[in-house]
Amino acid sequence: MHKLVPALVAVFLFVAVPSLSVADDRDDATTTEPLLEDEVLKDLYISDDPRGGRRSRLEIFGGGTNFAGVAGGTVGASYEYRLNNPFGIAATILGTGGDLEVVTVAIPLYYYSVNMIRLLAAPAWVSNDGESTFVFQFGILWDFFVNTYTISPTAVFYVRDGDFASTVGVSFGRLF
Repeated sequence: MHKLVPALVAVFLFVAVPSLSVADDRDDATTTEPLLEDEVLKDLYISDDPRGGRRSRLEIFGGGTNFAGVAGGTVGASYEYRLNNPFGIAATILGTGGDLEVVTVAIPLYYYSVNMIRLLAAPAWVSNDGESTFVFQFGILWDFFVNTYTISPTAVFYVRDGDFASTVGVSFGRLF
């Protein structure tokens, strides 16, 4: 676990720092912009009115969770509200079956980075057999758009007292 933290910090810096150079003055010829070709998609990630007036997103998730070599299928749902550029907040619930049998509830804060990448950090509560445990959750999602729908490969990691778990899968969303 202690070797994983520097690698995750490096990934975060690699993804987040270039987006900090995006200036608000789009008329300046020296402005650095994300590498998005479609003007509509640019508006979704860098305008003052994110998503062209669509600040909400409903998502469903399908994937799997691994904890200490024990795996289980995971399904869930999420509602996100885009606060401003570059932040959004959500409420998420995930259920994991198989040998894990846990329910996870989280309140992620999203940071929209360049090239349609969302980073998340969240307090989360994991419930198993009526016992609830607080964990910290962080992850990365990569959004692909089809009109007002999104398909997002997702990787989320959980950390608590040196224990580490991961959930990977795909989120399907609708902007409104």
